[in-house]
Amino acid sequence: MLSFLVPYRVRPQLLEAAELERLAQAVLHSPYLAASDLDQGFEQTYGFSALFQRSQVERFLLMLPSARPCLEKMLRSDCQVFLVNPLVIHEGAAVAPHADKTLMSFLPPGAKVPFPYRVSVLYLCLPPNLQGGELVFHRNALVKARFQPRVNTLVEFPGWLYHEVKPWKQNGMGAGCIPRVSLVCEQYRLKPKLLEQIPEFHLESTRCFADFLADEP
Repeated sequence: MLSFLVPYRVRPQLLEAAELERLAQAVLHSPYLAASDLDQGFEQTYGFSALFQRSQVERFLLMLPSARPCLEKMLRSDCQVFLVNPLVIHEGAAVAPHADKTLMSFLPPGAKVPFPYRVSVLYLCLPPNLQGGELVFHRNALVKARFQPRVNTLVEFPGWLYHEVKPWKQNGMGAGCIPRVSLVCEQYRLKPKLLEQIPEFHLESTRCFADFLADEP
């Protein structure tokens, strides 16, 4: 149960170590990974996004098979639409305060855009000696709560809640430039008429088609 005082829920050690490693490596080496295709506020971040209805979960898993253990534990049975966004944030970058309204681009002008029923974030990889990088929640322009990311920890919060990611740096000597990597999933409960306007499957990546042709042997 989410409360007014603590607006998020935490589930530590969501995956087995091998499952987590496979998923983190799959995200970092995905052919779809590129400069973020999300709205203003996500500058200098990297990722891609896949919107799909429940009937298309297996289609998404063809793109990212190692996400299966994660989705089996993350996806709510009472939601019909999901937007999965692997998010890579390098040192010094951040995400500006926002509330998720990603469905806006699929609805006609003037339509009421729903918030996700739930937003779920799994932390796949974090740099050692991380300083900063907190997930900060806002309500009425005030900071409501802060969460310091932990590897293999799932954080869930209501979709209407404003949130941001603070810039981070690696404190002291570390093992190379390891980014802050998470898997974000917006989960939607939609009324039938609204659901009809949402595509069954939609992939967004800023990587151009010519790049995929160049990868062919």
